[in-house]
This record gives sequence, structure tokens and C-alpha cells, in this order.
Amino acid sequence: MKKIIRFTFITLSSFIISHTSTTAQFVGIGTTTPDYKLDVDGSIRSTSNGYFAGYVGIGTLTPGYKLQVNNGSLAFYNSADAKTWLVNYNSTGNYFNLLEDNS
Repeated sequence: MKKIIRFTFITLSSFIISHTSTTAQFVGIGTTTPDYKLDVDGSIRSTSNGYFAGYVGIGTLTPGYKLQVNNGSLAFYNSADAKTWLVNYNSTGNYFNLLEDNS
């Protein structure tokens, strides 16, 4: 049976945690029916570093690599010269793109 922890916000700076069991397996933020250890319905913001011990997927729930981006580009931005480099793959022409400032 799935256990649920619910967060009820009182003010912007405090909240109460209520749960049905001390052995809860799933935590939901923005959802009352979490399906994962941490299930967030909404945007996530961090002001610190993040660490992932496993694989990270963007556009996929089953990444096979340390970082896997499905159906999209990677963008690298350098604030020193305000340039953006995009990396993507074109399946129609079967070639790899490296573009400066999306040109």
C-alpha cells in the first residue's frame, strides 16, 4: 500500500508535514498522489549544487546514459562573451549540428 506525506502550507515561511505512517515511501509536492520517491507537480528551483548518483533524463523517463536528452538541443552559454552554443542532431539529413548563437 502506498503511503502519502502531505505538506500543508501555513505561511510563506513555514509548513506542517502530516502523514499516515512513519514509513512513508513517496513524497508529493503539488500532488496528493505521488508515484515516485519524490514526485513534484510544478517547477523545481535550487540555489545550491545538485548531485545525481544515477542517470538523468530530459524528455525521457528511462535514460540509458549519465545525461540523455531526447528530441531536443543542448545549449551552452558563456556569460563572459554572451555567446550560446547549441548542439543537436538532424535525423532528416543524418548529421550533427554545432551552432554558435543559433545561426
